[in-house]
Amino acid sequence: GPDAPLHGVSTVHIGTDEYYGSRESYRRYVNDLIKYIKGKGYTPRIWGSLSAKRGNTPVDWNGVEVDIWSIGWQRPNEAIAQGAKIINITDVPTYSVPSGSNSQAAYGDYAN
Repeated sequence: GPDAPLHGVSTVHIGTDEYYGSRESYRRYVNDLIKYIKGKGYTPRIWGSLSAKRGNTPVDWNGVEVDIWSIGWQRPNEAIAQGAKIINITDVPTYSVPSGSNSQAAYGDYAN
């Protein structure tokens, strides 16, 4: 059912990166998801993007786990100051997108 517990799970990743619409609607959406996940007893985890999506709509980051995937999208010190726990997974130099073509462009395909 819709409220079935996720056995053995304590963290739920809600995504929320690279949104290109209204900053305020993005911030509202992220905050609504965070509240919902916390309300279900789970720890929300998100892709950090609020440094790139500044606005007036408050987002409660207390206890949220934030994946720092791009310093341009999320500055770690800002996330920590907001009460978040950060996870360093910065895209450069550790991110790879296998393309199947051996392309080593923006995110190098070193899998082959």
